[in-house]
Amino acid sequence: MFAGKGTASDNFAIADGLEYVLGRLAATTYRILDLPGTATLATISPVDVFIDRDGAYFTTPDASGNITLTLPATGLRLTMEAQAARALMVLHELGHQLGVLFTPDAGNVGLNEANTRRVLEGCFTIGSDGVWR
Repeated sequence: MFAGKGTASDNFAIADGLEYVLGRLAATTYRILDLPGTATLATISPVDVFIDRDGAYFTTPDASGNITLTLPATGLRLTMEAQAARALMVLHELGHQLGVLFTPDAGNVGLNEANTRRVLEGCFTIGSDGVWR
């Protein structure tokens, strides 16, 4: 979709894609519930996302405004600005909602982590202090 940026046809494709993404976000209902197991967020359908009331999304930031997420497959610990961590979680679910970035990963911690890392590395940067933003 982003090949040949700057051409009139590509600009149309980008705008059309953005309209699709924004439409999907606007149509989404986010529900805060008790989720069983280890899921913190779960895409139930293209327009339904559940958020665990006791999950990482609601972690209280430390004094620096950061939270630490642990990826379950490898135990990798990520220190992130709280807003960035929440954005990471929502963007991961948006990937499922759009059905274009990655396949369903419920119950597969390795695939879930691979999907999360894909969003992390594509959308965020790590500072010299080791904090993802």
